[in-house]
Amino acid sequence: TASATNRTKWRFPTVMLPPDGYLVVFASNKNRTDPAGKLHTNFTLNATGEYLGLIRPDGTSVAFEYAPFFPAQDPNVSYGVVARGPDGRVDLAYFTGPTPGAANPRPTDFTPLGKVGFSRPTGPFSGEFTLTLTGAGAGQVIRFLQYSVLTTPDVIPPPESGSPAFATGLKVDRSLEVRAAIFSADGAVRGAVATGHYTRI
Repeated sequence: TASATNRTKWRFPTVMLPPDGYLVVFASNKNRTDPAGKLHTNFTLNATGEYLGLIRPDGTSVAFEYAPFFPAQDPNVSYGVVARGPDGRVDLAYFTGPTPGAANPRPTDFTPLGKVGFSRPTGPFSGEFTLTLTGAGAGQVIRFLQYSVLTTPDVIPPPESGSPAFATGLKVDRSLEVRAAIFSADGAVRGAVATGHYTRI
């Protein structure tokens, strides 16, 4: 369930798992429960974090839960159980190598990637200014791409690991669009893409 107050929001169909087996369930809001096909819940999950629980068949007892909520999630990074100790304590961690349908890999020293902040709000401007991008933590880097508003293609790609790294500031003296994202140090993980659109008047 994805609700602390509605613990029977979605029920598993009768599915048999072998010892040490795994089951992939998509939180897609499609509500598919045919055990012969792919399982989909009747709810989605918020990437910023929310409650998520695995409830026993009695509809009230908790087998496992992320409470009050699981932390913010990033693309291509998973979050889950590392190990359950003999005292019942559960260790949780991020994994930068998601393994759906298999055991969790070794945990990684990963700090969630935030969203880039722009020193000037999107909108029109009259005189040139220096744009500053913020939000990267230790061991993280902001990468960006900028496009002329007059020549921008219909489909604007996001910044990738090979895009220029932000350093000291961007001089904005013409109409342009800036797309930026925070990357892990190795470039393997990218945070949410932020866009600043500036029109010279």
